[in-house]
Amino acid sequence: MGSTQDDVLAIQGTPTEFSEDEFDYGSSAVYFSHAVVHSWHNSRANPLKVRLLPSTNTTRPEYFTVGSTKDDVLAIQGTPTEFSEDKFEYGFSTVYFSYGVVRSWDYSSANPLKVRPPPQ
Repeated sequence: MGSTQDDVLAIQGTPTEFSEDEFDYGSSAVYFSHAVVHSWHNSRANPLKVRLLPSTNTTRPEYFTVGSTKDDVLAIQGTPTEFSEDKFEYGFSTVYFSYGVVRSWDYSSANPLKVRPPPQ
């Protein structure tokens, strides 16, 4: 996030296709807003050299749950394959956020999440 188009070119190399707002690397893509990285889609077939890190130091429990922050999810689950303001995707699993905290998730055993349901 926040890297320039020149940064991406230096690290990732020449895209297979490109436009002002998108660099494609095979089936992966980097998306730009005002010439800086805004988001990406990272395919296993054409992996990007990307990392999304927590913005602050956070304790690293073994799992996250409803109410955990985005930083908690990043520290526990790692860099998402795709993301937006309100969701992080990890392959076939997705974590949904509302106001910066986890509100729900879709879980796939193909891409397990380190989650626990909220206490009842």
